[in-house]
Amino acid sequence: MNGELALLKTRIMNAIDESMPALLDLSGYLHDNPETAFNEYKACERIIEVLEREGFAIERGIGGLETAFRATSAYGTGGPVIAILAEYDALPLLGHACGHNMIAAMSVGAALAVKRVMQESKLSGTVMLMGTPAEESGGGKVKLVSSGCFMGIDCAMMVHPSTHTRVEDSSLASTRLVVKYTGKSAHAAASPWSGANALEATIQTFNMINAWRCQLRESSRINGIIVNGGSAVNIIPEYSEAHFGIRAASGDYREELVDRVGKCATAAAEGMGVSVGIERIGKGYDAVMNNPVLKGLMANNFSLAGEEVMAMHKGAGLGSTDMGNVTQSLPGVHCYIKVEQGIEPHTIAFAEACVGSSAGKAIAAGAKAMGMTTIDLFSNPGLVGEARIAFERKET
Repeated sequence: MNGELALLKTRIMNAIDESMPALLDLSGYLHDNPETAFNEYKACERIIEVLEREGFAIERGIGGLETAFRATSAYGTGGPVIAILAEYDALPLLGHACGHNMIAAMSVGAALAVKRVMQESKLSGTVMLMGTPAEESGGGKVKLVSSGCFMGIDCAMMVHPSTHTRVEDSSLASTRLVVKYTGKSAHAAASPWSGANALEATIQTFNMINAWRCQLRESSRINGIIVNGGSAVNIIPEYSEAHFGIRAASGDYREELVDRVGKCATAAAEGMGVSVGIERIGKGYDAVMNNPVLKGLMANNFSLAGEEVMAMHKGAGLGSTDMGNVTQSLPGVHCYIKVEQGIEPHTIAFAEACVGSSAGKAIAAGAKAMGMTTIDLFSNPGLVGEARIAFERKET
């Protein structure tokens, strides 16, 4: 690393250190005011207030989503367009048990620092903070990608709280199905033969899926719940409803699983003499395809920020994120920052950890890594071209 780049990175880290009181205040406010998918009005306004004070140009309601926004700051002539993404939706009942309050704070911190350093230097380019709602359910980024909001962006990045710091990700392609069975009610004791049992069709669907699990490819997941199974034990259920979550390592195999679950549901319905309707919820989340050029930059910058970067071990948990749809549409990277080891996301303990002292350290390190990586790309636009080539070759 040459002396000029090293100086720029030092200025990034210093700027983030100076911003930490404001970033912790933002993170704490979001944590204390959790809002679920597409209802993140307080979070959206609070984040925008911080960015407007620093001179970012704000575009609200992008992609037709009320709680999505774009904040930009451009300097010089031309140069890359680099997007730093923020999430801020919470989980029902658990609040910010996935640390999205931290994601928003570290992304804002990175964007503010980059703006300040670009203003002081002669670098050319555009830094963008994109507010992306509804990651936990609803797929805000899926909608933003589909509506063209990522057109013209050269690279995108985000850092997610976790148990370890790493630049690798294996988040799965996923989708959800709602399966509704309609039969005929009857008295369960006096005349059960005159009914058609919708609940039994649901149960047989689960049985067929369970029998098929031993043939699933590695990392595939099919999980389901029965949300309606009847109203009384002495009535043959006329209606039953089940929800399924389907995950796979690739979008193609996800579609195979969707087809097979549908066939199981149809066969069960035919066998029990009921009708079935299958509804797919949204387009679904794509598998994450982390760009190798961006991964390398992030790994180096995590180290500069004092983080030990861990390799992704074979037994690491698998989830899904709509950031996958972003990485499948342009060069992007979805990394992780350690909050505390041994405390898994989507738990009360993790929600509590996301406002502790370790959360502050993670916010600072995540912001610094993204800020310095953005400066790498502005300082050497050739890296953007390398990232694009790797993306087109589907390298990871």
